[in-house]
Amino acid sequence: ASYPHYGLAGVFASQGKADEAIAEYRSAIELDPKASYPHYGLAGVFASQGKADEAIAEYRSAIELDPKASYPHYGL
Repeated sequence: ASYPHYGLAGVFASQGKADEAIAEYRSAIELDPKASYPHYGLAGVFASQGKADEAIAEYRSAIELDPKASYPHYGL
């Protein structure tokens, strides 16, 4: 149930609509708190805004949820 929010967040992020992307990523996280991918997406938005601390926290959340996933490790 979180995939539509995740997908929409990606669209917003690609359009430079950071606030909308953040809201959708947070909705995805709320619907599926054990999924790592929305945290990774949210980290990317924060990184693009220069919010390093927030980005690092989200990358770490993604790693904690899925330690074998390579993509959040690259973000750090």
